[in-house]
Amino acid sequence: SCTGIPYTDIVRACRTNPEVKWARLRLLRIANMHTKILDQTGSDGLIRYLTSASKRELSQSLKILLQKHTHLTITAWVLDGKDPPEKCCVVVKLNKKATVFEALNEILHSQAELAKQDCQANMNYGLPKASNYLLKVCCSQAYLFDSDELLIRYEYIQQCIEQYQHPCLSPILKNDIKQSFNYSLKEYSIYPACKLNHNNNWIFSSKSTINRCANNAENNNLADLYQILRKF
Repeated sequence: SCTGIPYTDIVRACRTNPEVKWARLRLLRIANMHTKILDQTGSDGLIRYLTSASKRELSQSLKILLQKHTHLTITAWVLDGKDPPEKCCVVVKLNKKATVFEALNEILHSQAELAKQDCQANMNYGLPKASNYLLKVCCSQAYLFDSDELLIRYEYIQQCIEQYQHPCLSPILKNDIKQSFNYSLKEYSIYPACKLNHNNNWIFSSKSTINRCANNAENNNLADLYQILRKF
């Protein structure tokens, strides 16, 4: 099985231990519920399900810590106006109760101002529509989907505040996210990573994307398998 426990051992444990059977049935119901929801929401729902950044309630200690702050400072990676464009880190100061949408608007405004400076031309740059973007937690695959949610409700933001660090976010076009995930899902549907063998145990498929990458690495001494798996 995917857990590393043989299927026969799981079945045997269910027969002898009612708690194991109950837990297995609960997990099955949760899996079926998630599958049903994903079928109803389509690819947008699947992307949100897989990449939505986690939230949590503000702890009492965090509330006290926030009282000492006059504002919330975040950093963001944006593209400048050079040709070709380069990544640039900007610093944005926000109200402590700023929403995700407000943060995104400020970041896009900073990006537009940066483009004006780099182009050194009297061109009228319109501010990009924030509704076309999502904020991504840098160095992760987590996105802040709820535009009306307070920024400080997200766990990543809270952790940065507690560690006296500035949260780092990036504006990403929604269409780019969809295209990237649609390609990955199509690739997975053609070459699924796992399949059932004759004993009903999950095993890695010989044609899976992971195994095909690994085989290519074995044939090329210069290939770095770790980097390949990280990209996957």
